[in-house]
Amino acid sequence: MWNITDTCQACRGCCKFKKEDAYFAPLFSREEKEKIEKTTGKKAIFSPYKNSTQVFQIKLVSSLTDKQYDVCPYLDEATHLCGIYELRPADCRIWPMLIMKDRDGKNTRQACFNKDYCPITEKMSAEEIKQYILKLKQYFTENHYDEFYRRYPGLVWDYEPDTFFIDED
Repeated sequence: MWNITDTCQACRGCCKFKKEDAYFAPLFSREEKEKIEKTTGKKAIFSPYKNSTQVFQIKLVSSLTDKQYDVCPYLDEATHLCGIYELRPADCRIWPMLIMKDRDGKNTRQACFNKDYCPITEKMSAEEIKQYILKLKQYFTENHYDEFYRRYPGLVWDYEPDTFFIDED
């Protein structure tokens, strides 16, 4: 059985993006952004997402270790630890799950990236994937993320073809 913490630390794949995938940088609600700024005492590096005043996207910086990547400015590349781990946004907390619109853009759905996007899921058996999805769904429910996404509809991603829906019975 895999250990999620060890697997994440060994992977070092999230929080860094190939330049052409930088549009996947995490989204933050205004409330998440303000909490980070207040707690750290630093003005965060964000851009309004789709001209929103309620949703922001982190501005990535060039990787110090691999120039083909951009990384989250809160990532310590030496340790691969998050500088705002306790304050990280919903986007990061539920990865590799995401909330996105369905194919026709009418409904909001819970989805998960295909196995090759996250080495944790890539190494899992079908049963482990099923259990992991159940844990993600439970976490989502326990933390009232459905309510959060209704308050911040701009956090809902457009449909991505490299995903599968997990909110189907």
